[in-house]
Amino acid sequence: MKTIKFWFLTATSLIILGVMLFCFSACSTDWNFRKLFGQEYDTKTHEITQEFNSFDIDTDTANILFTPSNDGKCTVECFEKEKVNHSVSVQDGKLTIRTIDERKWYDHIQFFDFAKDKITVYLPQIKYADLCIQTGTGDVEILENFSFEDIDIKGSTGDLRIENITANYVSLTRSTGDIHAKNITAKSLALSVSTGNIFAESITLETTLTAKTSTGDARLTNLTCNAFSFDGSTGKVELKNVVATQSFNINNKTGNVTFESCDAGEISVTTSTGDITGSLLSEKIFIVDSGTGRIDVPKTITGGKCELTASTGNIIIQIQP
Repeated sequence: MKTIKFWFLTATSLIILGVMLFCFSACSTDWNFRKLFGQEYDTKTHEITQEFNSFDIDTDTANILFTPSNDGKCTVECFEKEKVNHSVSVQDGKLTIRTIDERKWYDHIQFFDFAKDKITVYLPQIKYADLCIQTGTGDVEILENFSFEDIDIKGSTGDLRIENITANYVSLTRSTGDIHAKNITAKSLALSVSTGNIFAESITLETTLTAKTSTGDARLTNLTCNAFSFDGSTGKVELKNVVATQSFNINNKTGNVTFESCDAGEISVTTSTGDITGSLLSEKIFIVDSGTGRIDVPKTITGGKCELTASTGNIIIQIQP
């Protein structure tokens, strides 16, 4: 009994001592937890005076934001942690940004990090050539009315959001994270994510839209293109007001495929486990096959071919009046 009491009092004393030390340390830093846990951040501003027309950005952990400049100058603002800096320069007509990580292995041992590296690019004009961004862990946001020739954005972990963009060819790739694309006019658009969702809205394309997911949903709204192809493993596919002059080609292994007011010259949809349902805008010649599900499609004999196959799932389609 005495032994239990001794250890109880010892544990209580250590807890009280730990709380006192924490409070003392927090007070000594004015309750600044970045200082308390060793995370010092600084903001560095780089003014770009050389001319450029393209972007080459490769970062490790920073969020990236493109926004218009209010003073007609191009500046790059880097909010960065101690020993993790960013080089900003113009090379061969490209605004080039790189991460310079000078941390030792022990600098990576941290309990908390209450902030996130961020790079804000302030641009004086709206029209540029190529945009190439490669990120490790970080979000990318381009929300203003910018115009590019080609866009290629890749990343491992983080969300990607681009809006109000005009371009020729656009390729957006994420390993883990969501892709949001809205109000985009381009020749073609390619969207790919391994673990995450795809949201595309108000898209106008001259040629093709290709989308690919491994684990995640795809939701497309108000979109026109020449041809649309989708390849998915696990997740739902929802199309609303999506029209392709030539074709839909959708292959979704596990998940429902839903149409609302959609149409294409020819349609091909294949699912292993999931329903194929919804409404189309024009008559089709239906070729359907469902292993164990219910089939209910119009008995129309004109229009393009509509081939629907579901191994385990219902196929229910109607023609919108």
